Amino acid sequence: MFHAGISGGIPANYTEFCDVTDRIPGSVIRARGDGVNDDSDAINAALALCPAGHFVFVPAGTYRISHTIHFPPRAVVLRGAGSQNDAAHTNLLCYGTGTAVSINGKFQFGGRLRNVREGFSVGSKVLTFSSRLETSSLSAGDILVVAEDCDPRLGITMGGRLESLAGRLPAARFQWTASRSSQGAYYVSAAGGGDPHIAEAKVRQVFYSPNPGVEAILARAHNSLLAPSEWTYGNQDSLAFNTLYVRLPGDLNPASLPPVGTDGVPEGGVWYNAGIAWGGTYLSDKGPYAHHGQGFKVVSKNGATVTLDRPFYWSFIGKGITANRYTPGGTGMGLEDLCIQVMQAKPSNDAVVVQNTTDSWVKNVEVKNASKNFIVATDTIDCEFRHNYVHEPWDSQGGSGYGIRMLGWNFNNLVEDNIAYSCRHSYVVDGINTGHIFGYNFSLDPNDNTNGRLPAVGNDGYLYQDFLTHGSNPRFCLYEGNVGARAYCDFVHGSANNLVFFRNHFRLHEGHILMYVFYKGSETVDFDRWNDYMTVVGNILGYPAMQADQKAKDGRPMEYEGSYRAIYRLGYNADDNARVVSDTTPKATLLRHGNFDYVNNAVVWDPAIPDHHLPDSYYLIGKPAWFGNLRWPAIDPTNAPTSEEVSLLPIIPAMERFLNAPHSSPTQ
Repeated sequence: MFHAGISGGIPANYTEFCDVTDRIPGSVIRARGDGVNDDSDAINAALALCPAGHFVFVPAGTYRISHTIHFPPRAVVLRGAGSQNDAAHTNLLCYGTGTAVSINGKFQFGGRLRNVREGFSVGSKVLTFSSRLETSSLSAGDILVVAEDCDPRLGITMGGRLESLAGRLPAARFQWTASRSSQGAYYVSAAGGGDPHIAEAKVRQVFYSPNPGVEAILARAHNSLLAPSEWTYGNQDSLAFNTLYVRLPGDLNPASLPPVGTDGVPEGGVWYNAGIAWGGTYLSDKGPYAHHGQGFKVVSKNGATVTLDRPFYWSFIGKGITANRYTPGGTGMGLEDLCIQVMQAKPSNDAVVVQNTTDSWVKNVEVKNASKNFIVATDTIDCEFRHNYVHEPWDSQGGSGYGIRMLGWNFNNLVEDNIAYSCRHSYVVDGINTGHIFGYNFSLDPNDNTNGRLPAVGNDGYLYQDFLTHGSNPRFCLYEGNVGARAYCDFVHGSANNLVFFRNHFRLHEGHILMYVFYKGSETVDFDRWNDYMTVVGNILGYPAMQADQKAKDGRPMEYEGSYRAIYRLGYNADDNARVVSDTTPKATLLRHGNFDYVNNAVVWDPAIPDHHLPDSYYLIGKPAWFGNLRWPAIDPTNAPTSEEVSLLPIIPAMERFLNAPHSSPTQ
């Protein structure tokens, strides 16, 4: 049984500290709630004075906010009168230029514990160090992020831009340099610069720009561009995306390579294996930079042995292991029961930021018109994001319009019963993320709308990836009971491994207002290269009229598995135009069993697995009360819908709220 989120759920026993429109103890100001006067200072004053274990109440009304609402790093809650379909609404209209609400528990970094001796194998809840000196600073309740050197079995890669101050590699300032620390390795560095640390990370393949100059470098290093390559990456330079490392095979002399600056590399146009810049963690002060790991709370300590709150999900390879220690600051912090609308003319920030905290939450919050991320979590553990509604971003071009996002390192969070409408990507994971549950969330119309206007202005007709992993190496997360368009694991900033997709309905279907180019972005389950050891069980894939719609369009049917217009797309690179499998491992390691798809129009079972019983849930012990009268389990591949009638669809509470209750609708 999976477990994520706050132990025992979101607490309800906080007591009221004050009503911001009445009297704030210790403050001479109060909020007006008239939508005209600026109420930022009053709300911030109430939060700053609120003692732990209490909440600040913001009654129904409209509150003008000119700057960020900041939480103090302790167990306080900001609670409104309601949002979405509640009888009363608390509305925050955010006219400032920054983040609307910042929940920051302010972890204190306590150093890196090395010399881990044993205990880092799957199932272990005890970690033993070489001596009690290593654990002397640890206390119960501390956070340990345990990471290690890159595991070559995973084939992790990074995409980035090769950028210098001039925007490319000018010959006068950069040169090929032999590494003193890693024999046979060369790197591009500033002329006269030192030799940075080069990590011992190897990948199966290299992806790169199709620019002829870049291909020339690789061709000289390998007879075949698809042959296994041995690239390495450094730490600090790779984070700035300005150093290109290549390990040359055998006795190949770097003099045979094109001079730096004459290799035809376009500005910002090269893909390379250059380190993890999206959510990894340092193994040491100067590198290398790890891209996968697991987070724990310390339960107890006995000499050099530390007991952890949960087991290791997999066995580490035992190379370069370090445990980064953090002392929790604020914990038990919550934002709930209110609406946030970004009112800036050109917003450019995240709307709600949750970071450096444990056991905290965002619940029943509606967010509209965000630019970057609607709700983003960074460096969190055991938090919950429940019953929220994020919709209609101001901008959903690249890097913008993301719904609920786990960015950085995050562990054991619960993302449940949320609605995401018209986001570029609805539920996104990129960074060192393990142990999350994405349960019973609804997504509609993932697209690249621009300038906050619907119908979409600038939409390229592509059906975007709403349930998305985006790097560095998310592992051991459960996706259950979700309804949306697509399940997609790319390798843009790193790949994912060991994810479970259970009883979801990925419909591969646009919503009720946006017109997409038919079957552009037309793969229901898409695992790009290096996304290995996935589990896809008990899902419904596609929609009833899928084949008829396609044949009416151009007579070409959908495929069960292929590079284009397919239920499954496995092992290709991130370019949807790719027609050749780049990596056979995603398919070879994929467990798919008991899924109904509308190409076969039947449930497809793995013939090697005689057991056809599907449990109702992997993390809920029974039908939850918030499901009301809806059927359970909600998604049953043995009883898939035969038409698009709402009564026949696998409705989950979030989907029912969106379809059957008043919500913000775009205008023509």
